[in-house]
Amino acid sequence: MASAQHGGGERTLRVLIVGADTSLEDEFRPPPSGLPDTHGVPHYAATYRPAVEIARGRQPNFILIDVDRDVGEVAALSKDLQEVVPEAAIAASFKLDQLEQGQSESAAIIELLRAQVRDFIRRPLSATELRSVLDRLFSRTPTAAINSIVSSG
Repeated sequence: MASAQHGGGERTLRVLIVGADTSLEDEFRPPPSGLPDTHGVPHYAATYRPAVEIARGRQPNFILIDVDRDVGEVAALSKDLQEVVPEAAIAASFKLDQLEQGQSESAAIIELLRAQVRDFIRRPLSATELRSVLDRLFSRTPTAAINSIVSSG
């Protein structure tokens, strides 16, 4: 998957945000600070069917799924998205009160990890935590993480 380049050497992080709460998209804007010369291009899907269609068409390299419904549904979506874009890194965003509904937090996390969710981020999003998640997902070092985002493919 080649990454788009913009004038001045800016790199593009192709993001798919999935969740019914539109404020998640707002939390992701402006482009994540701490990623020098990186421009985020987020696409938003409120429901799961459009999420799979957008993933198929846009080939995101980072997918953020809000845990805004039953964890089993979120896990199923993660598996479906992994089949459509196997190169994408998938993370889940959550509010503590949402994650704990219906089952223990540890059981929810285990189910999501088994569904290929590779990291988690609390809401509201913080730039520092988002940077840490991206570093963990794309590499062990910050510089290599940025290079991985750019040259994934």
